[in-house]
Amino acid sequence: MTALKDLIQHHVQEEEDELFPAVQGAMDKEALEQLGESMQQRFDVVFAAGFEATVPKGWAKTSADISKKAAAERSIRKNPKKAARPAA
Repeated sequence: MTALKDLIQHHVQEEEDELFPAVQGAMDKEALEQLGESMQQRFDVVFAAGFEATVPKGWAKTSADISKKAAAERSIRKNPKKAARPAA
């Protein structure tokens, strides 16, 4: 989690220091406002639909899949000998 946090913070800093100033210098105020409105509309659509609706099929794990995997991993940690047995 620490590495992910660091990567996100670095990405945000890079956007604030380099990308956003470059875009502001390259686009006029009207174009920036139009871009912001388009981005907000897309965000609203994605938020209402849920992120799974925007991810190609097979890429996103549902919360049920994640819960099943976590339960299986907890079971293995509690009983590691069971995991070492070959499947029947």
